[in-house]
Amino acid sequence: MRLAPAALCLLVILLLPARGWTSDTADTAIEPRFMSVTAGLSSPAAHALHQDSYGLLWIGTENGLQRYDGHRFVTYRNAPGNPASLQHNLVWGVVEDAAGTIWVSTEQGISRFNRRTGDFVNYNISEQFGISGLEGGRIFNIIMDSSNRLWALGVEAGLLRYEPEADTWERANYEPDDTTGTITTGDFLLGFTEDGQGRLWAGSTTFGLMARQPGGSAFRPVEINEEGRIDFTDPLNHITFLHADAAGIIWITARNGVYKYDPETRSLKTIAEYDYARNFLWNHWNCIREDPEGNIWIANNMRGILKFDGISDEYREIPVSGIGRVADGRSEMIATSFIIDKSGIFWFGTMSQGLMKYDPMRMPFTVFTHDSSVEGSISQSSIFGILESRVHPGTIFVGARGGAGLDILDQETNTFRHIPIQVVEDMHGGAARTIVEMEDGSLLVGTWGDGLVRLDPGYREVARYTGDPDSLGSISGNFVRIMKQDPGGNVWVGTTTGLNLYDPGTGQFLRVHSLNSRTYPPELYGMVSELLASDAKIASIEQVEEYQNLTHTFEIEEPGSYFVVVAGEGLGDMMFDYGWLEDDSGNPVWTARHDDSFHAGGSPKNRFFVDEVVLEAGVHHLRYQTDGSHNHENWNEPPPTLVDLWGIALLKVAEPGTASTINELADRARDELSNDRLISGTSIRSIEITGNSVWIGNDFEGLERIDLETRRVTTWLHDSNSDNTIAGNSIQEIHAGADGILWVTTLEGLSRFDPETETFTNYTTEHGLPTNLTATAVPGDDGDMWITTQSGLSRMVTNPSIGQVTFINYHTEDGLGGDAFLPLTSIRASNGTLYFGGEHGLVALSRSVSNPVPPDIILSDIRVANVSVLDMEKGSSVPSTLYDLNEISLSHSQNFLNIGFRALHFSNPMKNQYGY
Repeated sequence: MRLAPAALCLLVILLLPARGWTSDTADTAIEPRFMSVTAGLSSPAAHALHQDSYGLLWIGTENGLQRYDGHRFVTYRNAPGNPASLQHNLVWGVVEDAAGTIWVSTEQGISRFNRRTGDFVNYNISEQFGISGLEGGRIFNIIMDSSNRLWALGVEAGLLRYEPEADTWERANYEPDDTTGTITTGDFLLGFTEDGQGRLWAGSTTFGLMARQPGGSAFRPVEINEEGRIDFTDPLNHITFLHADAAGIIWITARNGVYKYDPETRSLKTIAEYDYARNFLWNHWNCIREDPEGNIWIANNMRGILKFDGISDEYREIPVSGIGRVADGRSEMIATSFIIDKSGIFWFGTMSQGLMKYDPMRMPFTVFTHDSSVEGSISQSSIFGILESRVHPGTIFVGARGGAGLDILDQETNTFRHIPIQVVEDMHGGAARTIVEMEDGSLLVGTWGDGLVRLDPGYREVARYTGDPDSLGSISGNFVRIMKQDPGGNVWVGTTTGLNLYDPGTGQFLRVHSLNSRTYPPELYGMVSELLASDAKIASIEQVEEYQNLTHTFEIEEPGSYFVVVAGEGLGDMMFDYGWLEDDSGNPVWTARHDDSFHAGGSPKNRFFVDEVVLEAGVHHLRYQTDGSHNHENWNEPPPTLVDLWGIALLKVAEPGTASTINELADRARDELSNDRLISGTSIRSIEITGNSVWIGNDFEGLERIDLETRRVTTWLHDSNSDNTIAGNSIQEIHAGADGILWVTTLEGLSRFDPETETFTNYTTEHGLPTNLTATAVPGDDGDMWITTQSGLSRMVTNPSIGQVTFINYHTEDGLGGDAFLPLTSIRASNGTLYFGGEHGLVALSRSVSNPVPPDIILSDIRVANVSVLDMEKGSSVPSTLYDLNEISLSHSQNFLNIGFRALHFSNPMKNQYGY
């Protein structure tokens, strides 16, 4: 069997919210991620960093050389008695040559790593050049120029050049002046670079700044104008690092300053000088890099991190979050080395904190929480509602549970202003659950116990609407969960006890009925109540208590029309306290069925019936049965308020006009509030309005659509026997996309619904969601959707070319502040900022795009019958690394092949996902 790696096609999803490089990248504090011994680093002192052509990261430490693939460290150390091991465990520099070979500078010379065999070839520099002393073999850095020639910077050996033909190192030639001629010397060098013209530059402790011309054979001191000249041979200001920018300017760091040299004008400009820690040993550490946008960065030992605007002289000191400074100005972190990897991630080596990783394209989440010591902080951390202002751009209204009012976020300053609202019955001590802004800037605020509060444009309370059990024209409940304004200006108000339509002009409410909330016309209740108290009542069973099964026998002398009146308990599609009418043989003549019931006031389960029956003369029986809860004088929820009856009664209405009116009112209610014009639920969780459709999300009653033209209601419930079904019946939120697609969050997963085709596509934990308990859905960029859940935040990425959906999940450790998010608390602001509300605060994420840099992919292992090919017997054709493997030969008996691979993108490697 032969395996060609080219046949392995991988899609790697990088799990990071990211933005492109902008000029303000890291202008504030760097948010670092440190990796030290507990993460697998062999020493907290990381001296050297290099990313090779495969994408692997190499780290030189005080305790060996390490290779890192984002998941694990592989360590190479000196093994006493093994000449093929690393020369010394104290590693100062690492570089890869054009052939992919890794070269390592150490405390006792140079090592060349053979990837194929896993062995080292060592060069004893102190022995070769006859240098004695503890630092004789120290090679501080190793560098490759554009001609693929290696240079090594020795502490006592001087500047060395590798001669590949002889496989040896030679000292570079110097020409100190016009009279001395060519010499070789063992001076101390730390800085070396090459400019765009091929000139090589070196920083010598003996001769200062030197250069070798293209095609030249020796380094010569450069001419520096007298004005601005610095003595780089001064032991307190030796050159520590050199960098040539795109304009040919040579950037110089020295022990106590930063400078720029222009080869054309021969001028040296001082950018910064330091008067503290001048003789501190670690001011020899410096590193200069250029980011993808052309900005210069300097890792400036214990003096911090500098960022220049492009290649200008203007710079800022960039703080590192959590890193302070000691009394004399030194940073608590000593930066030793610095690289920017292929994907734009910054890696800093430090003297005592290991590796510091910083991803400038990774947008950190901003979490707003209550802090009583900070002026302008949000009133409470548990977010309950949110709305962007249309009247006041840049303003976000935020409702906090227990905040006793409303918070207004200024997006420019990221500060909050509090608007108090009087608390009367709110169960959370003041909770703005939902907000609607009118055209004049006035607000409607739905509370959790105090009904609906109206604020004028100055945010002063001008009206408060609460439920009145004796008024069918009042709001249906005081726990207001969701409000949406339709194109006509009316506001749809969802409460825990029903749906309402509010007219801001009149201040009146019209109830949008469900089966549980539909009522007869008010006058019918009054007429029936009067008849129940009159001689029209010819038989009844009234005020029935628990666990009863009662019969009242009576005789009809005059055949004709009668009215049966029943009040009882019903829930779902069942009646629990109910009555019926039988003939003398015990056959049912009429039965109270829940689907025919109307609301009796009070609790939604208080049901009421008024129906005409035609009876023959003779004996009949009224029957009534109760269970053990919610009965007369034993109410476990509010009792009925519209009729004074809990039982069954038979009425004979003598006045034809009265009987006709009762029938007319009852028939009108049945027609106007027929089942196809009723919503299913009373606990309204979400409302969305698109065109002529009002979409309603119910608690356990599914998704519904009200057609504003016909008033017909369509309901979608979960059907476990159908593939085209909504994910679950407990709707948490509905979001309508610009394309008309509905995104519906449920407690059983996320549903994508196409109203045109009435098709559902569902996503659950099987597809990558962290939990099926989804809360909100908000559009991101490029077709992405952001889904909040009760177990973190999820970014839904769709790849249209292959039809694949991937969920990228973020949790507390990613900077969210917490994992439990709440429905109806997320928005995308007009400036692209995403806001997500939860129990732990308001999380903000600025507009983002995906990191455009694809990862390098390597084979990490091939296992045959669960044995790694890397562990097979000597003589195998398999090398010690698989990076360049083109094929592998296996016998017919070698089956059960497993392939391991790594995506070398270090932003969040533990969450990288793979697709075939």
